[in-house]
Amino acid sequence: MSKKRIKLARTFMPEIIAPGTGLSPSTDRAVIPFNNVHTIWDVLSGKKYKLPGGGGDWSDGEEAMPGSYKEDGQDYKRRERDLDIMQNLMDGHPSPNEEWKVKVKGGYKLFPSLEAAQAFRRKMKDKGINVPWISRTKTAAVEGEAIIDSAITKSFKIEALNLQTNVKETGEAFCVSHGYFVTCAHVVKKYNKNTESTLDFSQYRGMIKVMINDKGRQIEAEVVAFDAAHDIALLKAEVESEAFVFDTSPVVGVEVFAIGSPHGFENNASFGSVSSLDRKIYFHENAPNYLFVDASVFPGNSGGPIVGRDSGMVLGMVTAIISASEDYGLNAVLPSTYVVEFCRMNGIVVKNNGEAT
Repeated sequence: MSKKRIKLARTFMPEIIAPGTGLSPSTDRAVIPFNNVHTIWDVLSGKKYKLPGGGGDWSDGEEAMPGSYKEDGQDYKRRERDLDIMQNLMDGHPSPNEEWKVKVKGGYKLFPSLEAAQAFRRKMKDKGINVPWISRTKTAAVEGEAIIDSAITKSFKIEALNLQTNVKETGEAFCVSHGYFVTCAHVVKKYNKNTESTLDFSQYRGMIKVMINDKGRQIEAEVVAFDAAHDIALLKAEVESEAFVFDTSPVVGVEVFAIGSPHGFENNASFGSVSSLDRKIYFHENAPNYLFVDASVFPGNSGGPIVGRDSGMVLGMVTAIISASEDYGLNAVLPSTYVVEFCRMNGIVVKNNGEAT
């Protein structure tokens, strides 16, 4: 029997760094009460559950709560509300804010629903015309949603395959200029920032293959610059994307969200706030100061942007998790000032607080 070579793969864990004295452990997060959560199938099938001491259609009614002024079992009309929700889900009516974009020769074609876009795609396929992709866009009826949607379209899951070890790392990159993207250097090539902060990536050219996932297509990216001290890599790829604008003046308490591909799930958004500024976690020469944020960050988030919820601008790039026991909650983010300077040093024009630099 011939032995097959086993290909190793992993989503890259943002570095977990044991804090020094004075850092408190991250707080416990809320626990979902699974004992009283009902499934969609329960709603559809009309199955009733009896929850002691509560009201509504799935409880034992108000008779279990003497002295209440509400009618038996009718306090929240739980069942009727859930059925209304399910009916809306099954109607298939397009949202007034919904829009779908289909790639066609010479540009794009817009449709008000996924069903309409898919019907067009099937029609083209019957004619022997390949429609490469369909993507969802959204009008700016709700500004906050539009900012998140826009940030996701500028962020990309990346995979770096070490051709020598056959190990694949997964992380995130985001667009900084036309055809140029930034990610963490340690996603491209794993290294120790304390002892290898002067690492020259040029010796590894040809040994590592970096791919950007763009709407289901795997597109090869060239590593054009590498800064080991600040953990930044600059990629060049034929991927169409609008570039982010940078905010180099972060404030403690500002609400942010992280875009990443945790555990390989592409372009996931998690939310939190800036909790601290000017934190030192490495002590080699030229080591940067970091922001701390409390948005959820997991394996696959490395290299992803931290974006202001109100501004839509990038405050920094996810770099590391600060932890004493491999828990989550406190994350180190390389501030935008370093990313802007890195791009400038490599001849890339980026927008800083709305002004080109």
